[in-house]
Amino acid sequence: METLSIIVIAIIVIAFLVFAGCKLYSNIKLKGLRQTAIDLISEAEEAYEKGKNNEKFQAVFNGILNSLPAFAKVFLNEDTINYFIQSVFDSIKIALDAQAKEEAVDKAEEENNSEG
Repeated sequence: METLSIIVIAIIVIAFLVFAGCKLYSNIKLKGLRQTAIDLISEAEEAYEKGKNNEKFQAVFNGILNSLPAFAKVFLNEDTINYFIQSVFDSIKIALDAQAKEEAVDKAEEENNSEG
């Protein structure tokens, strides 16, 4: 009975280590996927007309799906990939909105300085 317990514990530990390793690799890969998602979003914005958001999103989704290693697809479902793409898009939008706001403030300051 002791031998069986040791084997079961060993299998559980090995399974945990494999899962943790896959999770770590997946996190590292996702950091690389962030840049891939940014590139794909940029390409989709250029390739599709304004208002074709579903087509753009699907193009990015397919590109991300093709970029994932086979084993990662087991751990990541469609909702997770959709959430990832949306979060990257939201980050880009926030950055662009902040940049536009900063440029508007700079322009207003320049106009005030030139008048005064």
